[in-house]
Amino acid sequence: MRKPSAENYLSLEKLSWFTRVVEAKGLGKASILFNRPEHELDQCIHELSSELGVELFTAKGSDLILTEAGTRLYEHAVDLLSRTRTARDQVDRAARNPAEMAILGLPPTLALSLAAIISHEFRQMLPTAKLRFVEGMSGYIREWLATGRIDVGILYESPNALGEKLWREALCIIGDPIFLPEDGDFPFIGLGSLPLILPGLPHGLRLLANRYAEQHNLKLNVILEVGSLNMILDVVSQKLGCTILPSSVLRDTYPVYAGLKCRLLTNPSLHRDIVLATSTNKPVSPAIRALLQVVRTEIRRLSRMSPPDG
Repeated sequence: MRKPSAENYLSLEKLSWFTRVVEAKGLGKASILFNRPEHELDQCIHELSSELGVELFTAKGSDLILTEAGTRLYEHAVDLLSRTRTARDQVDRAARNPAEMAILGLPPTLALSLAAIISHEFRQMLPTAKLRFVEGMSGYIREWLATGRIDVGILYESPNALGEKLWREALCIIGDPIFLPEDGDFPFIGLGSLPLILPGLPHGLRLLANRYAEQHNLKLNVILEVGSLNMILDVVSQKLGCTILPSSVLRDTYPVYAGLKCRLLTNPSLHRDIVLATSTNKPVSPAIRALLQVVRTEIRRLSRMSPPDG
């Protein structure tokens, strides 16, 4: 029997049939069990034995008994075939669920409402993919999209924002009950009589409030400019003034700011359009497509939970 060379590689198919013959306890039983002619199984075993240069079985009557070399081969073959199946499964899962990174940029108010549920749904859709959040104002998100720092951005519409409009979000006046009526909406013109705590320029919300005020000959009484959402709510909760935000921020921060009230601004209503955009510098990968699908679904869900535009 010829000796194997270093260049010889064992056939996984032959090893697979070898283990089946062993486990079926003979060629005849394996032939019946696996519906393969006995002579083909015998030829397979003979070729494997020749390639290795050893006898794998000895005959004892009509039975085949593993030799010491055959026993060692069987042990290794079982392990090798198991690892091969594992490798195939992992490759298949990777093909269906690529281990990619998708980066989402979104403003603080939307991060409160969306980050957790988007994370959960994205993981359900693509368990091996990774998701990163970057929080910032809409102006920064536009810049990050243009430079390719993020893949997907949720931002508020402005003259420079190009993308898919998903939802028109109504804005409210939020403050302690000492400043707001017990129930009902709040007229926009009434903002002139309230101490306001708003972001400074060039924050999009401040630009929007200023534009509406100018159109209606209203002077806003901004007593404090604060750039952080949490800091705004902290100051408002101290009864220093009111702020303009979507109603969702109170729902998403409950019960921390449970004492604050929210009244929808009307006559005119104050609103802003939420836009979904993607980076033009990157191809749309499976992870990015999955993220876009999740974002669209969750924005629609959020819009159903919020008060209608006045």
